[in-house]
Amino acid sequence: MLENLNYLKDDMVNKNWTICSFIFRYKGVEYIVLVKRFVGTEKRVDKYALVKLHFMRSSDLNDDLQVEANRQHLIIDPKELRRYFGIEYQKNLGEYFVNLQSNWEMLFLFLFLIDFQM
Repeated sequence: MLENLNYLKDDMVNKNWTICSFIFRYKGVEYIVLVKRFVGTEKRVDKYALVKLHFMRSSDLNDDLQVEANRQHLIIDPKELRRYFGIEYQKNLGEYFVNLQSNWEMLFLFLFLIDFQM
């Protein structure tokens, strides 16, 4: 699902970056997203996590959500993800999350390709 996280993490390692950021818009809300490697004080909880994604509403940086992620999915309770992003409950919510994560995958791919052009 999020295979491009491998490329992003590898690129960060090659550049000796511990963190990178981008802007993400969803449902009219702008988020600043930090992609963090597990180095220094940034500790991994799930042994399969590649990176930690730290979402912050740009209008209130204290309104945030930190999520570990691997190449398959975001490692988070779906209820917590729904609450933070204002996603209403749906009967086939799993399908909705697949679509949402596919959008994020496209965003990561876009960021990765732009970075190589710089």
